[in-house]
Amino acid sequence: MTDRKTWHRLAPGVYDDDAGVLHLDLPEMLAANGWPNTAENRATLEQAAREVFKTAGVIVVDEAD
Repeated sequence: MTDRKTWHRLAPGVYDDDAGVLHLDLPEMLAANGWPNTAENRATLEQAAREVFKTAGVIVVDEAD
């Protein structure tokens, strides 16, 4: 994973870096939308993100509760 210092916030839990890679901070995204940070919610969000961004380079940050 790249250094978060190089990330640029696009939306709550959504960042890009200097190389153009999209980073998704699942716990931050869930919190910003009022959803509990559970393993099931993170998995659902990750699956949806991977389907939406199939061709993009995406790094998912899935930190434990």
